[in-house]
Amino acid sequence: MDEKRRFLLKAVFGTLSSLLVVRPSLAGFGSSEFVNLTNMIISREYGAIVQYVNHSGVIGDEALGEALLKNMEEEVTHAKELTRILVKEGATPTLAVWPPRSGREPLKLIREDLEMERALIELYQKLLSLSEAGKYKDLLSSFLQSELQHRERLLKLLNSLPPKG
Repeated sequence: MDEKRRFLLKAVFGTLSSLLVVRPSLAGFGSSEFVNLTNMIISREYGAIVQYVNHSGVIGDEALGEALLKNMEEEVTHAKELTRILVKEGATPTLAVWPPRSGREPLKLIREDLEMERALIELYQKLLSLSEAGKYKDLLSSFLQSELQHRERLLKLLNSLPPKG
């Protein structure tokens, strides 16, 4: 598991570093709600990646860890594609990472992951309500569906854990 985790970390951070693009920024004053919201989602996706990698190692249960890493792999795809959207729109994608949370108790970690997914679901719903999102509707809708699947996966994991006692 440690070697696989190291490999995944290298892949994730290699992907993240390859997303650096030098372009004029529209992500500050005067940028659109679409750009700002997309950057907020990217930041949360980055935080989710870090959090899932951490939680998969901290939990120590291989089956739980694999489920978390599956979610993480999909978050990498989301961050990468959202970055491409912003570049296509002439905006600068964020490199900010929403602060991941950690701990030692599996129940607490899965609850943290559920909260993270809840926030992403809300943000994707809000993004999809913007008219600017129309040309990316199919892709963004697929990301929302993926986040809903992550939530369901986490709920199953949560229900499989013994109650803290």
